[in-house]
Amino acid sequence: MLIMDKARFIFIIETEAHLTMLSRLTQLFSRSRVSIDELQAIILNDVQRFTITVSDTKESACRLFRKIDGQVDVISVNLFEQINYMN
Repeated sequence: MLIMDKARFIFIIETEAHLTMLSRLTQLFSRSRVSIDELQAIILNDVQRFTITVSDTKESACRLFRKIDGQVDVISVNLFEQINYMN
């Protein structure tokens, strides 16, 4: 069996400002069995921006990205892999 390495991924999600969006997004992560390490949420000009950090495999993060991107009220979603540089 191949062991998959986990890495830190950052999702930046912009949605329409609805009261239920935070709940809907966290349910997607929960159903995908991805634990949220950090979550920040702000509202600017009727747009909610969520910054969510997780530790998981690249395949799982990409699968979750596609699920989030398919949501009706999602304006944009970006996925970044955190890279640590050591001198």
